[in-house]
Amino acid sequence: MGGPGCFSWLFVAVFIVVVTGQYVPPYTEDCRSGMYPPNGTTFKGEVAWYTIDLDLAPQKRWTQLISEKKVELGSMMQVIRDLADAFVPSGKLIELVDKDLPLVLDTLPSPFKEEIQGIADASGLPLGEVLLFNVFYEVFTVCTSLVAEDSTGKLYHGRNLDFGLFLGQVYSAVP
Repeated sequence: MGGPGCFSWLFVAVFIVVVTGQYVPPYTEDCRSGMYPPNGTTFKGEVAWYTIDLDLAPQKRWTQLISEKKVELGSMMQVIRDLADAFVPSGKLIELVDKDLPLVLDTLPSPFKEEIQGIADASGLPLGEVLLFNVFYEVFTVCTSLVAEDSTGKLYHGRNLDFGLFLGQVYSAVP
């Protein structure tokens, strides 16, 4: 059970989970405003700054950060697993991600594939799940965008056209 056909089914399954997952509690909360600067019972203090040394080998660049955030990363991944299991209770979807998605890693350009492998190694999480989380925005949002609110409440939406579908690969009909 591998190859391009399997990847297509995986893509369809993940797409369905994502599209329908937005309607499953607790992901149905109302849009909030006035949340900056952060405060209240959930505020944990200033956000830590990290320097990622791009002179390190790609497999090692994220080791310090991932080592320090391993528990939080594992918790976040468990939320995604639970969401997937809500739609495919057999666990087959996560099994498919863990078994077949790593086959895509070799199609990614360097240094991305080495960085993703390094993150999986440092976190102890399955390579398929780490890969899915790292390419998720490429597959489902097509272009990078952000929304921000200024001090007067005016909303800004920015979007660039870094159409990264197919994970940044450029295909040509000319050999």
